[in-house]
Amino acid sequence: MDTRRTLLCLLGAAWVLFPPALPAQEVDRAALLLQVDFVHKLIEESSAAKQVEEAGIPEAAELRATARELYEQAQQELKAEALPAAKALLDSATKKMFEAVRAAGKDEVVAEKRGVDFDNRLASLDALVKALGEISKEKGKDSAALLAQLAEQRASAVSLRTSGDLGKARTVLDGAYQQTRQSIEELRRGDTLVRSLNFASKKEEYAYELDRNDTHRMLLEVLSKERSGEDKGLEEMVQKLVATANEKRSQAEHEASMQRFENGIALLEEATTQLIRALRLSGTYIPG
Repeated sequence: MDTRRTLLCLLGAAWVLFPPALPAQEVDRAALLLQVDFVHKLIEESSAAKQVEEAGIPEAAELRATARELYEQAQQELKAEALPAAKALLDSATKKMFEAVRAAGKDEVVAEKRGVDFDNRLASLDALVKALGEISKEKGKDSAALLAQLAEQRASAVSLRTSGDLGKARTVLDGAYQQTRQSIEELRRGDTLVRSLNFASKKEEYAYELDRNDTHRMLLEVLSKERSGEDKGLEEMVQKLVATANEKRSQAEHEASMQRFENGIALLEEATTQLIRALRLSGTYIPG
């Protein structure tokens, strides 16, 4: 079956079984469970999955891997009874799998998209590296060696792309990107993790939660730029989660100003949970 026929068949089945998302209160759990089964088969057992496997194209394989991640995140949201979030993630997983099928078709458009994706990831890396430098200064940490290493990896990725090896360039770039994200997380949490999260006071614990919330806000801001415009419906859900997170944080800051740090801690934890869900909806797995 050719790429066009595969996509048309899958799109038709998806539209009949799972129409566009309804308002949050109208998401039906039984229908959602059917969609879970459909998406699983689409990614793992369908003719589309077979086509992606046989094509042997890295771009298609990566898109399928992203679809798998979104599917797993949807399962987590379903377990938490967050039905609208689960449906949005399943819809995104389906969309990614369709993109994987198109990539497996070896269209010229794929090469152009890979270039655009590389540029977006490069811009995200630059933003994260800048944030890493600022946080290092804030924490009094010497990250000069790490920043130099990341700059070398960036230069290598750009050089590989210029020479025409976009696949290897993306691999090097992604490695630098993941290392930067991990380093930021370690810097943000390092001081308290050394003490195994044993805080001297509620004020100190509040400061830790504020720091943790800042990290997730920064990550979401950077990563959302990379995915801007991909899915309007999903973006609306992300913005609602961010709005709730901002409201919870504002309430937390008020409680802290009144020296009610325990209340502030609980509110910050709620705020960060909303940001974690927003990151997951954006296609980025964040433990939490």
